[in-house]
Amino acid sequence: MGRASKTEKSSGKESVSKDTTMKLKTLRLRVWGAMFISVILVFSVLLLKLEAQYYDIHKENQIVASDIKSSEEILSELEVIENELSSPKRILKIAKEQGLEYHEENLITVD
Repeated sequence: MGRASKTEKSSGKESVSKDTTMKLKTLRLRVWGAMFISVILVFSVLLLKLEAQYYDIHKENQIVASDIKSSEEILSELEVIENELSSPKRILKIAKEQGLEYHEENLITVD
């Protein structure tokens, strides 16, 4: 009888040990799973933050591009006006209206 009770006690310890081992394994799996999910969440938040920054930069880039395009259009219009105002015919017309005369011998050509 003494031996039977010892085997029962040892099998009881083994079952407790197995239960404890299973609980520890389950707990470890849960901890690792929670850590994995936490890492996924952190990376998701970082990705969303980067995407928002990209959107802001892209939006600013479009605004700057639009400003550049409108400035180029204004510049080309001003160049046309400058060419019209600085034409030799217009200058001679205004000079005659002001009473100035055109003397060919007073002209100096620069090469």
